This record gives sequence, structure tokens and C-alpha cells, in this order.
Amino acid sequence: MRKGYAPVMGFATRGGKYCILALGIFLLLISFTTADVADEDSCGYVSSSLTLNASSMNVSGSCFIVNASNIVLDGNGTVLEGNGSVGYGINITDWSNVTIQNFGGVNNFSRAIFGYNVTNSVIVNNTIVGAPTSNSHGIYLNISSNNNITGNNITTSGDSGYAISIYSSLQNIIMGNILSVTNSNGYGIRFQSSANSSTLSGNNITTLSNSNGIAMDSASNGNTITTNRVGTASGNAITISTTQNTISGNIL
Repeated sequence: MRKGYAPVMGFATRGGKYCILALGIFLLLISFTTADVADEDSCGYVSSSLTLNASSMNVSGSCFIVNASNIVLDGNGTVLEGNGSVGYGINITDWSNVTIQNFGGVNNFSRAIFGYNVTNSVIVNNTIVGAPTSNSHGIYLNISSNNNITGNNITTSGDSGYAISIYSSLQNIIMGNILSVTNSNGYGIRFQSSANSSTLSGNNITTLSNSNGIAMDSASNGNTITTNRVGTASGNAITISTTQNTISGNIL
């Protein structure tokens, strides 16, 4: 090394001239990494079980991103308030044995709780109000299996909104949820693209306008729909496009 040069962060600097700049960049990178980790009153990545301790949190974009299996994210009554733009209140992708529970509100997100390739997980006792935008979802599972969605209270407001949407998923339980569809062309529960072998029971679904209570497309088979209470204004209470599902004891 030539005289008058010293290594800083892998770079040679003359007489230490750029040491302060390099150190500043290093600290800035550390602060970004730290800010990405969720804690009891801020959004971010969730890599271990976490109980929130905030009455409400205003969110721009997405809030919690689950980053590990075998964890519990307990809202402890916290209300997440989105800004109505594209974003997830809670995103679970490629994890298993995750519990999302006790949120006082996951409101005004295009996807309030979203799961992709999620297995053996539980979404229980959460209150959700969908964003007043087209095609918003309260709970949306895609390519996910053996999950339990129980005791949630979900209201949709945007056109073509979904309280619960299950896509290409197997052996899920949807039980004891209260679903209110206040928009037009919406769905309380919709199964699409080979959403099979699941149980829908004891749900209370109310729809306004021409929205539908429960709907399953022609590729969704082997499902059991029982003891649900469905009230609609002008839409269909239960629409099944195949005979390979079991329907019994529902009150329409």
C-alpha cells in the first residue's frame, strides 16, 4: 500500500479523507436493517413470536411480513390502519405453523391477511375491514393447505371485494367467522382453481346488493359446506358449479 493510504471498508482512502463518509454509509445500512425488524409497536419482518403493545398503528403500504415458521403474532387488540393503497396488513409466504390472532383491526388494506404456500397455520379472532377499492380481500390463501380460519369478523366495502378467498388450496377449515359483504359483485367466501377437500361450517354471512354468500367454481371439489347461515339481498346464497361437494344443514 502506498504511503498515506489506509483501508476503510475495503477501500483505500488518502490520509483518512473519506473515513467519515464510509463510516456514515456503514451506520446507515445498519439502521435500515434494524428498522426492518418488527417490534411491539412497529411494522417489519417477524422472525420470532411477537405480542404487540400499541392501540393503533398507521401504515403506508404493507405492515408485517412473517419471516419464520413456528411463531405467534398476537395483535393484542392493536388496530392496523392502512391507507387504502396496494399493500398487505400481514403477509405470510412459504412458512408453516404460524398463528395470527387477536388483532382489533386490520383495516383499509388491499390484502388484509395474505398467505402463499402456507401450511398448518391458524388465523383466529381478528377483525378486518377491507379497503374501499375494487377486488380487495380480507383473508386470501393461495396454494396453502391444512390451515384454520376461525372466529374472525370481516367486512368488505370495495366493489368485487372478498371477505375470504381460497385459491388452489387443500384441506383448510373455515369455521365460525362473521362475514359482511357491503359492496356489489362481492363474495363472503369464494373457492377458486381447485380449492379442494376443505370444510366450511358455522359461518354467518350477510351480503348486500348483488353479492354472493358462498361460491365454488367447477374445479373445486370434495368440500363440505355445513351449518352456515347465509343472508343475501339479491345475490346467490350458495353457488356450486360441481356436484362433488357436500352441502347440508345451512340456513339460507
